[in-house]
Order: sequence, then C-alpha cells, then structure tokens
Amino acid sequence: PYFIDAQAEPGTPAGTWPAAGLTVVRFSDSHLVYAITWYGLAALLLGATVYLLRSERRHGQ
Repeated sequence: PYFIDAQAEPGTPAGTWPAAGLTVVRFSDSHLVYAITWYGLAALLLGATVYLLRSERRHGQ
C-alpha cells in the first residue's frame, strides 16, 4: 500500500483537488531509549562473561 501526496504550492486556490500538503509523517525520537537499551545489553553481556570466566577458573583449580 502506498499513496501519493501533491506538493503544496503558494497561490493555489483553497478547495482545489487534489488537496496538497495533507500528509504529515512524524517519527518519534527514541534515540535515548535505544542507546540505554544497547548499552544495558552490552553491560549485561560483559557481566555474564566475567561471571562465566570466574566460574570456570574456580572449577578448573
């Protein structure tokens, strides 16, 4: 599914069709949430790796 939006131009009389400039596309700015998520996952992975290495070292001795 797709649609085509006419470009709004100054001087176009009101009420003419197709009506231009009706499409408004807004994306939420979630960059902070993404950064927290990925850094949190990286920290958890690092913590699990350290835990695993310490556990292996204890059982190896």
